[in-house]
Amino acid sequence: MSTQRNGVRLPAYARLDFRGDRAFTYRKSRLTLFIEVVNATNRANVRYNSPGIDGNTRRVFNPTESMFPVLPAAGVLIEF
Repeated sequence: MSTQRNGVRLPAYARLDFRGDRAFTYRKSRLTLFIEVVNATNRANVRYNSPGIDGNTRRVFNPTESMFPVLPAAGVLIEF
């Protein structure tokens, strides 16, 4: 909260992602396996959200929402 207009800012956004993949080629086809981790440091980033406004006090509430935590993923890509 701030007594000054536009005195509050969102915290700095930071995220560390890792991705690894391996491709196997056979004739004209290719198989790619991949794994990735998004937000590997599990940083609690927030983003702007449409806030609610209390009509009686004219106060804003819930102006931010948290973003996703660590998000692991794995997959297969087949090209032919």
